Amino acid sequence: MTSPSYSRDYPLVVAPGEGCMLADVDGNIFLDITAGIAVTPTGHPHPKVVKAIQNQAASLLHMSGTDFYYEPMVELAEKLSQLAPFP
Repeated sequence: MTSPSYSRDYPLVVAPGEGCMLADVDGNIFLDITAGIAVTPTGHPHPKVVKAIQNQAASLLHMSGTDFYYEPMVELAEKLSQLAPFP
């Protein structure tokens, strides 16, 4: 049994997804309008995102910008500040 704090409005048990579509364990196909964390801009399992995750996992699994500084985090911040410069 899982925690009751993990509330569900429907009994969907998801299987693999692709792009904006999800399948359930019974083979039904759904448009994923919930989009999940980090899925919204790219869909399920976008090849570039999968590759980036694999590369990061091969180097360091835990990455929390509130605990330590990480080179990729600093590099991203530098790129973002060039695109949208403000104090």
